[in-house]
Amino acid sequence: MLAYVSAEQTYVLMELGRLAEATELLQYIHATHRDRIPHLLQTWLSAAEAEAAAILGDETTCRAALDQAAALLPDGDADVSMPYLSLDAHHLARWRGNCLVRFGDPGTVEDLRSALAGIAGTYNRAESGVRCDLGHALLARGEPDAAQPHIQRAQQLATMTGSRRQRKRIEELARAVKRSLR
Repeated sequence: MLAYVSAEQTYVLMELGRLAEATELLQYIHATHRDRIPHLLQTWLSAAEAEAAAILGDETTCRAALDQAAALLPDGDADVSMPYLSLDAHHLARWRGNCLVRFGDPGTVEDLRSALAGIAGTYNRAESGVRCDLGHALLARGEPDAAQPHIQRAQQLATMTGSRRQRKRIEELARAVKRSLR
């Protein structure tokens, strides 16, 4: 529990723009607790490290952390000892897509479609993020018409969940799609 709560603090650091500190904290937590925490939490920590690396623009570290997360992801149902952690192959694909969309990876579209198929209708906030990332990836591939319905649905879901950060992201992407359709 301590490892998880400490790692959640890294998201506050990321929101404050203190990315290097967030990355250092994640690496410290992972190194300190690696042998004492379940594989599911190790997977989550690796994926969080990937996200921080993606935000920093470090594609090599990001991909290595994503590969590590995939290798550590346990098979089967959720771990009942960690009800606060919802992470499966679909959520990891969502995380992968969110990270790799920053680097213009063409495979991101398929990762995000896979994630969407697994979470649509179950987690509104996660679905909103996936649809936003998918819209971004489709726009990067030169498919603004395909991006538009995902962005519209992401806006609806973000409004339902009340996420200001998500709505801001979606609004910026919607403007970019509008510009590309002109």
